[in-house]
Amino acid sequence: LMMLFGIVKKNSILQVDYTNTLRGQGMNRHDAIIAANHVRLRPILMTTFALVAGMLPVAIGVGEGGEFYRPMAVAIIGGVITSTLLTLLVVPSFYDSIETSRDRAVAKFKRRDARWPTAVAAGLTGLEALAALTGLRAVWRLLARSGGWFLRRRGPEPA
Repeated sequence: LMMLFGIVKKNSILQVDYTNTLRGQGMNRHDAIIAANHVRLRPILMTTFALVAGMLPVAIGVGEGGEFYRPMAVAIIGGVITSTLLTLLVVPSFYDSIETSRDRAVAKFKRRDARWPTAVAAGLTGLEALAALTGLRAVWRLLARSGGWFLRRRGPEPA
């Protein structure tokens, strides 16, 4: 398990680092993600194939004590293949989502900073980010969209 975590972490760091390098050279986010995945695909696949090829004899159970190590080898092969697919598909999607959220937060901060003092704008933007991370903002929006009965001002009952 620790080996799989290390491989996934290494592949993800290499993808994100190269994407950031390309963006630093002036490439837009979408093109940088595609180019970084294209460049990093070969090393990621080479690591995966090397590990699968190395574990295949163990998974087959060749040699003395093969039955003892077979479950570990099968788990490593399955984990490496799954983690490779996740690395190539999920990491770029998460990167794009996180960068989009960051861009929105910066835009909100700039709008708030134009109206209020910087400390207030930073505090509100930070609180909103915290609410988004904890899921409170989603609950608030869901309740507001479901009718907003708790937001309506209650006046005196008609006689």
